[in-house]
Amino acid sequence: MLTNNNILYNKVDMIKHEERGFSYWELKKTNEPTYNLVFVHSFATTSDYFSDFAQKFEEKKYNSYLLDLPGFGRLNPPMYKPMSLGMLAEHVCSFIRYNNLTNVVLIGHSYGAIICQYVSFLLHDNNNRIIAKNILIDPANFIPFKRMFRLMRTELTDEVALLNLSKQMYYDQTKINQDIEFILMQCIYQEEISKNMKALKKNDLKFKTIRFARKLPSMLKQSTLVILGDNDQIIENKKTIHVFQKNPFVSIKKIEACGHIPFVEKPKETFDIIDEYLYPAKAKIEF
Repeated sequence: MLTNNNILYNKVDMIKHEERGFSYWELKKTNEPTYNLVFVHSFATTSDYFSDFAQKFEEKKYNSYLLDLPGFGRLNPPMYKPMSLGMLAEHVCSFIRYNNLTNVVLIGHSYGAIICQYVSFLLHDNNNRIIAKNILIDPANFIPFKRMFRLMRTELTDEVALLNLSKQMYYDQTKINQDIEFILMQCIYQEEISKNMKALKKNDLKFKTIRFARKLPSMLKQSTLVILGDNDQIIENKKTIHVFQKNPFVSIKKIEACGHIPFVEKPKETFDIIDEYLYPAKAKIEF
């Protein structure tokens, strides 16, 4: 049940941290992880969407961090910085530096995938010591302008509007019924998020920033996996594939009969793709 404004999703082994301006869930399994997975959630949501999916990596020799972006959910944006793509990317960079993380795999969804691309650019080093790999799930670099601004105008405090928006996220509409409590629970944060969305639109969602976001795929210098739901109604899949496949560091995988949130709608398929990418079968030792 939903109690005390906590999200329904299971966080049995996760530890919540709120310190030094950071809010995140930690699933730490080892002091010498193969990778540190840093999950960056999408626009107008929280890290809770990644909770169940992140725990699928529990048996791996990875540590996981589910970071809340400032201005979306629990964490207010800094008073002295405007809401912007740059501010959010710098927040993720600061989190990585603060925790002295290396061998980081950035896992970002939608708008969070754009932030991950910017973070990869900012933290790039020739040996890929800090950012080892990027995993971009339905990156929103090429969301159509009309759709973007229609989403920005959506009144997210309205439960009906939120449900109608959610219907665009799924290919299998029965998933909405399964996640209905979680979707409505997001209304807890939406008044604050709506205010910050307006600030973000005013400060940063302009053609200059949008053009920059559309250049980011060509700026990736680390091995990058792009995962796409083949029935995504939010982004332009053809344009996304056309641009990302020009970068030799990028590989693209599509999931059939899937919408904009593959790790919720098709978690097993999404996990298998990521697992194979991080630990290819040809590298596994059979006993």
